[in-house]
Amino acid sequence: MDLLEALYTTRAMRRVRPDPVPHDAQARILDAAIRAPSGGNQQNWRFLLVDDPAVKARLGPLYRDAIAKLWSTIYAPQVAAAAAHPDTDETAQFLKVRRSAQWLADHFEEVPLYLFAFCQHDPTGGSIYPAVWSAMLAARAEGIGSCLTVVLGVFSLPETLSVLGVPSDEGWQMAGCVSFGYPTGRWGVARRRPLHEVTYRNQWGAPAGMEVPEALWPGVPGVPGVPGVPGVPGVPGVPGVPGVPGVPGVPGVPGVPGVPGVPGVPGVPGVPGVPGVQDASEGSAE
Repeated sequence: MDLLEALYTTRAMRRVRPDPVPHDAQARILDAAIRAPSGGNQQNWRFLLVDDPAVKARLGPLYRDAIAKLWSTIYAPQVAAAAAHPDTDETAQFLKVRRSAQWLADHFEEVPLYLFAFCQHDPTGGSIYPAVWSAMLAARAEGIGSCLTVVLGVFSLPETLSVLGVPSDEGWQMAGCVSFGYPTGRWGVARRRPLHEVTYRNQWGAPAGMEVPEALWPGVPGVPGVPGVPGVPGVPGVPGVPGVPGVPGVPGVPGVPGVPGVPGVPGVPGVPGVPGVQDASEGSAE
């Protein structure tokens, strides 16, 4: 999959099918995640996968309680504004997101896979969120939707750590929970405020010197909402990446003229091809 396609179309996909995520796909997702930058290369991270129905059954009530508290506290002003002005564009967008978030809470136990990400002695998250995002991008390449949520950590942290058996005396901090599953909807470019409205240069509030009213990525067939590009069911699978040939030795390396004692670097084997993404909304793939 093209890098920009992954970056532009990896958005929160909460509504997913209950079909299991194969272990080989999980392995590719996590293997990509651990290649992310890590502060000082300390790699003080742990990734806890949850697919056991018994564990999800204990976490589900905690998650629903946390979502209820989210609507009544942090999002209370937006909930009130939506009730007072039901016909505005802002209300429509907020209610759409709220329905999606509530779906995840109501169907928590049906989602096939969760990833809980932890970092040690790093309250900033600077050494864990790049890995989490890499996991979500890798999932996109597999046709697997994902959504990062932190409400369990905000409203039900002690109970969640207890359910997961996380040591309490080793400095592990829960950075978030990512849901994974094959989406029921379509991939697409998320609508965002244009970059010139949220970007400054040199001083806070100073213009960035560029205006980009629409997404710069031109889109590919199958991605809805991109003007002029005909849609097709699903994005075709990406062929395997060929292996990288061995690096030739420096003069003097045995097997390479010149340097004694240093063998040439062998080639890296090719990465297997990613299967085609299924457009779950239309029930077809190619």
